[in-house]
Amino acid sequence: MPGLASILSCNPDLKVLLNAGYFDLVTPFYVAVCAMHHLPMADKLQKNIEYAFYPSGHRAYVNAPSLKKLHGNVARFIAATHGAGPSARMIPNKRGRTQNVRPRVLRQGVGSRVSP
Repeated sequence: MPGLASILSCNPDLKVLLNAGYFDLVTPFYVAVCAMHHLPMADKLQKNIEYAFYPSGHRAYVNAPSLKKLHGNVARFIAATHGAGPSARMIPNKRGRTQNVRPRVLRQGVGSRVSP
């Protein structure tokens, strides 16, 4: 989890959605939330973390009602964060139309630029 804190500190526009089941035996309920609340980062970055809980175990997608709720939460999260912040920008293409373009990212330890 310190890696997540480091990434959030470097990119304060990053959003995180934590999905968890109430009956999860692998990661007991609320342990992940507690871990997120104790990340070594600025308190103001806690607003970038969202939580969603389901009446299921570790694999929320196995329970049909939980799957539907999970799908809706993830779709909403993606729609709300897609294109937001400096990680995406609109630029004109060759035909003059704008398109959403993600900047190239530096692959750690390689030194070459690759598209995400």
